[in-house]
Amino acid sequence: MPPFITAIVPVWNGGRFIRPLLESLLDSNHPKNRLAVLICDNGSADDSLREIDDSFRRLRLQGVFCRVISPGKNLGVPRAYNLLLAGLPPQTDYVLRLDQDVLLEREALPGMLEAFESRRNAGIVGPMFVDYESGEKTVHGPGRLSAWRMKIGQGDPRIPGPCDWLHGAAMLIRADLFTRGGLRFSEDYFLYYDDTVICLEARALGRDVVYWPSAKVRHAVSTTRDKSSRRRMYYSVRGRLLLAARHGSWKQKLGCLVPFFFIGCHWNALRSAIAGHPDLAIIPYLAGFDYLTSRLGKRL
Repeated sequence: MPPFITAIVPVWNGGRFIRPLLESLLDSNHPKNRLAVLICDNGSADDSLREIDDSFRRLRLQGVFCRVISPGKNLGVPRAYNLLLAGLPPQTDYVLRLDQDVLLEREALPGMLEAFESRRNAGIVGPMFVDYESGEKTVHGPGRLSAWRMKIGQGDPRIPGPCDWLHGAAMLIRADLFTRGGLRFSEDYFLYYDDTVICLEARALGRDVVYWPSAKVRHAVSTTRDKSSRRRMYYSVRGRLLLAARHGSWKQKLGCLVPFFFIGCHWNALRSAIAGHPDLAIIPYLAGFDYLTSRLGKRL
């Protein structure tokens, strides 16, 4: 029997993306009665809920199990995922973590399942991400972490195999990592790095994180985040400090935390002030202070 896949999707003002995403799931080469879609609407102010309801009618007619929850406010991406995990159908074999702004190619699900068959120790598998509009240009490949600075980067997108982390816009995860391993998405981050953390924690449990380029997903890069540079800088800086402190080796802690507090925060603040953005100059200090005092989750 084909494995049962449950897709979990947080939505925030994603009305123009959610219908195409759900239609791509419906067009996927996977039995529809072995699919479920769980959505958390994070207080959208657009027509996201209407688009979800309309699309769910079509999915249910094809045998897809569908459910939407609406907490009424923006809980952040990790919290939304965790709420959806609490409602997983018991027959779920794999959890498909999705952002709202992706499109699955028809063979994306079979491709990622093939990776699990090929790599028996895989806990998480991720696809090659290509440009949302053209479906050609590669935008995300296998994730790498630098040995000293805990800086995230990418490897060669043409080469399949184990990697440090995967981009969270689409990743297929063995359900037993959640149901037996106790994994959850870290709500301390609110934005950014929760995908990196879940990969590092899966590896700590002895499972491989595998990049599989024959599975392709289209991604409209950076549409789910707030366009404010202030918010983007704050959560990016604080998230990297948290990542280094909690998951880095002693070399990575040393190479990330010490330079930041002695040089990096001052340099970033000075550069913002010189560039005519005095409102950004305080952000590195605020992010560093909140990290040191454990003021986590949603702050800005």
